[in-house]
Amino acid sequence: VPIAPEIQEQIVQDDSPQVFNVVDYPPAPTIEKAREEQQSKQQESDNKEDSHEKEETEKEETVGEKESPLTQEPKLEELPLDLNSLEEVQEQLEKTKEEVIEKDRQKILELNIERE
Repeated sequence: VPIAPEIQEQIVQDDSPQVFNVVDYPPAPTIEKAREEQQSKQQESDNKEDSHEKEETEKEETVGEKESPLTQEPKLEELPLDLNSLEEVQEQLEKTKEEVIEKDRQKILELNIERE
């Protein structure tokens, strides 16, 4: 399709970069640089967290030292140990599973009988 030169020139001017506000961005950083930057940021944040945690623990320790003469630590109550072996526990588990399965079968049979 032939186009008149004036129209073609107008189309080119209308499509110029200024019309579309084209912005020239700098090239993207390489993957290696991006990884290095990310690692350095991560290390900085880790260091900040570590220093913050250290400050908190130091504060807690100093507060704990001040409070320790006033309060006594509660004695830990010893609970009786259950000396069942793992095998016994597994056997009990199997028995309960079998019982549950048997009960379900009975319910299903009863429902089937009621339906008939």
